Amino acid sequence: MRAAMIACLLIGFMAAGVAGAAEYFVSPDGNDQSDGLSPQTAFRTATHGARDLKPGDTLTFLPGEYSESLSLKLSGTEGAPITFRAQIPGTVLLRGDIDLRRLDPAKRLRYTWTATIDREVEGVGERDTGMMYAFVPSPEEVQDTRGSCYYDRTDKRLYVHTSDSLPPDRHGLIASLTNGFGILVLPSKGEKTAHDLVFDGLAFTGYVSRELASLPGGRTRWGLYIVEAQRCTIRRCTAFLNGGGIGIVRPQACVIEDCLAFGN
Repeated sequence: MRAAMIACLLIGFMAAGVAGAAEYFVSPDGNDQSDGLSPQTAFRTATHGARDLKPGDTLTFLPGEYSESLSLKLSGTEGAPITFRAQIPGTVLLRGDIDLRRLDPAKRLRYTWTATIDREVEGVGERDTGMMYAFVPSPEEVQDTRGSCYYDRTDKRLYVHTSDSLPPDRHGLIASLTNGFGILVLPSKGEKTAHDLVFDGLAFTGYVSRELASLPGGRTRWGLYIVEAQRCTIRRCTAFLNGGGIGIVRPQACVIEDCLAFGN
């Protein structure tokens, strides 16, 4: 009887600990001036939605693409994690890139296509092969090198040579423009670990750094990266065509399950 009463009290305390937890929503069609408390009043950006999350809270992504790079310093508590989840796993994509829908043959260069892009290009990749292109020093070297690219910072012009010298529309090319992570999580000020976090059903692509980037991340950019993680769970997540896929630095009691990473 006494043991049963203690168990009931413990359950009551646990329930009370998360009773004030909230679920917020983010949508490509949302508005950051909304309250985020329902799919109909969802935030527009995950950056905005993640600002005030507390232990036990959930940020739910509605289906769609999100062109964002998140850098977070937050933690849940044991028994009341902070959760980032897709409403429907497999329908949410965080992107650091754009689709290269139109490229024209470059004048006086063989096997070379070009496009004007007004932002620094961090990487170029083929969706169908999972191949990331190598940067070479000039458009002339692009002509002679399969799977290569060159970005002219003065003219804001990108040159590419596909992996098989066929036109780019055979491959579905992307250009990475965000020199950042899909989601980077660091310990909060005064804490040694980023702890009690859950990431479920999200996908990440196009997060690359052309040159050696500053740490963390092993001098590259990752789809999802947690530094000094404790009691964190990553499930049903996918990362492709990034500098790195899914990573945890010095994990303690962490779980990565049912995840997929390729072309990183």
